Amino acid sequence: MSLQEEIRLCKKCQLCTKMETSPVPPEWVGQPKVMFITDTLISMHHDFEQTPLIGINRIRFIQLIEKYFTEWYITPLVKCSPKNSTYTQADYKICTEWITEEIKRVKPKIIVGCGKVPKYIKCDYETMSAARIIQSKKNEEAFEVILKEISNGCEFQ
Repeated sequence: MSLQEEIRLCKKCQLCTKMETSPVPPEWVGQPKVMFITDTLISMHHDFEQTPLIGINRIRFIQLIEKYFTEWYITPLVKCSPKNSTYTQADYKICTEWITEEIKRVKPKIIVGCGKVPKYIKCDYETMSAARIIQSKKNEEAFEVILKEISNGCEFQ
């Protein structure tokens, strides 16, 4: 069974019984060595598009990473949508099991935690959430400094 199918069948927490959407799988290109884990709050729009980032956040985030990487992997820390539009500490902790499994399967050389992610998963680099990155040119430039550092320091590109 693929990781996406396993995620869709997950019943480890209460989110799956309360959610109005299906779990959102990761999105990737190629054989990625860089994994971006986002703290995105999953909504019905994510479910419809079946992608961890949507709209302008997705477009701009991918534009920025594709300046430095031709292969990449983006996954949300929490895969499901809560009805009350907030996650609990328990939701984050349970979903770290999935992230751990994803990391084992993808085998990235670098893990970039976006937003709250580094509180729950050990990351090689930490940055603000995807939504904050695109809020200003200054934030985008700070994110690009990290991307450039990763691409300059790695032999995989």
